[in-house]
Amino acid sequence: MPTHLWRPGAVLALAVAGLAQAQPFQPQVAASVVEQDRYPQGQPAFPRGVTGLPGLVYATDPGYAPLRLDLYLPPGAASSAPRPLVVFVHDGGWHGGSRRTNGAFADWPLALAALAARGYVVASIDYRLAPQANFPAPVQDVKDALRWLRSKAGAYGIDRAKVLVWGAGAGAHLAALAAVSCGAAGLDRPASGGRPNPAIGAAATPPPPSDESACVRAAVAWYGAYDLLALRSMPQANSFLGCGAANCDPQRRLASPVNYVDASVPPFLIVHGMEDTFFAVSQASTLDRVIRARGGSAELILLPGVGHAFIGSSADATRAASQRAWERTVDFIARMLPPARP
Repeated sequence: MPTHLWRPGAVLALAVAGLAQAQPFQPQVAASVVEQDRYPQGQPAFPRGVTGLPGLVYATDPGYAPLRLDLYLPPGAASSAPRPLVVFVHDGGWHGGSRRTNGAFADWPLALAALAARGYVVASIDYRLAPQANFPAPVQDVKDALRWLRSKAGAYGIDRAKVLVWGAGAGAHLAALAAVSCGAAGLDRPASGGRPNPAIGAAATPPPPSDESACVRAAVAWYGAYDLLALRSMPQANSFLGCGAANCDPQRRLASPVNYVDASVPPFLIVHGMEDTFFAVSQASTLDRVIRARGGSAELILLPGVGHAFIGSSADATRAASQRAWERTVDFIARMLPPARP
């Protein structure tokens, strides 16, 4: 697939026009980060016949609360052709966040329901957080969610061959790491619950072939970190890795998506604010460069005037950047995983 580099001045008219008829409703964007859980209370109800299944347990681990996800099913998901699966991984600096919030999007569950209404099964997952759980536990959780959802393909109308993972912030790091480490021993946890050796290469033991696959067809990464060697002075990163600033480089290498990229890397959409001071924009350009250098396909969108979570100096800047990221992401998903006809 040819590589495309999208810059802030790229013309979006064609993509927006193509979405105008297919997009049943658009998410609303606030002026700043939204932390309130907007998921409907009681019986979940979403527009256009989308069904919500909240709080499904996808994994358990002794000493931790059960890991849960919310599932959004398009109309007729269980009785029609299998639908592509999109799995979202939330932000929170590896230490917090929620599967029901994302940046300045006023109602993230409604946004995910909007995507489901286009013909996708959509999951938004929680994962274990630092400092109680360190690397590689959170990326193992992402892969556990992918495996669990594939194992439930018949029940939820999922096309097991068409899976995309999407993350924001720390969730983008985890999503990218899951996407590029398909088949790499060390980051998977077998279904038996055993802990793998977090190492790259033949020294580590891969999961048994009887396990469901955690590989994906494509990935979307919003304002994430992909080369953790550049984050030596970041306390949140060191806490996530479970080591001190001075002795953490081996773990930083193991946790860096750029170190797993090879010619088999799935197509990526990478979106980043150019004024991001939490994860610098160089993180996005580095991932883009490495993917293209290894023969993969990447689309890089750099958004001027906004920082982490696409927050700008004005409400208009925040809204414009968040809407652009949303539109480009929905377009990318549609190209990578064309929805099945109902």
